[in-house]
Amino acid sequence: MRRIILVACAAGLSWGLAGCAPSYLLAIQPAWPDTPGEKSQSAVFDKYIDSVEVAVGFVRYEKTELIFQVEVINDSHQAVVVAPETFYYIPLDTSAVVASTTAALPIRVDALAPEQYLRKLTDQLNEQVAKSEKVGFLEILTTVTHVVEDVSSIKKQETDAQIAERDQRHQDENAAFDGLRETHAGQADQIYDQRQIVERFLLRRDTLRTGQRALGYVHFPRTDAANRLRLVIFFNERPIPFDFTQQRGK
Repeated sequence: MRRIILVACAAGLSWGLAGCAPSYLLAIQPAWPDTPGEKSQSAVFDKYIDSVEVAVGFVRYEKTELIFQVEVINDSHQAVVVAPETFYYIPLDTSAVVASTTAALPIRVDALAPEQYLRKLTDQLNEQVAKSEKVGFLEILTTVTHVVEDVSSIKKQETDAQIAERDQRHQDENAAFDGLRETHAGQADQIYDQRQIVERFLLRRDTLRTGQRALGYVHFPRTDAANRLRLVIFFNERPIPFDFTQQRGK
């Protein structure tokens, strides 16, 4: 089975530094905590910039997303603005990977803005709820057809087998529509649960006073075709880079 792991190393404060600190192995599927952990069990590394601690840990892959845990602790004497929507990563060392694919890689990949992400989930939830309650045109037409068949059968000399066949067909068609609504209801339940979890754990825009702390998850679109990802965290519009090495394993 193909799997992908991330190895993280703290990038130098200067963008020009080529070396990195000792690597930290990040598990691809660490357990989802009940609350964002004090420190993730996967590798977390810190940087202290002007009395502000910034800690980043890889959480897991999802089908189309990468999820990181970010913690900012303000021990300075001034307010610190944390804005997850300004975070991004840059795919690096992609030449060997790109050579084997025709897909163009983005120059940078922005974090999924928290409020927009929640609105998207809400829209998906509302859509599935509506579909779970809706009686569509095709179902109405099918019901009318059933009534017409039942009425017209009165004038016919149907055998017991024909009557049973017609009744069974009507039941099957009605059950199919009911099943479709149940499917949408189940999807609505899943999206609702997902939204509750995301809303609880998502890192949101905040202004931290002295001694305050922000901790939560930041979602990014996946870019598998990159050997390194340079994750850039901002506070007070100041970029703090963290490098991750993406390895492909069997």
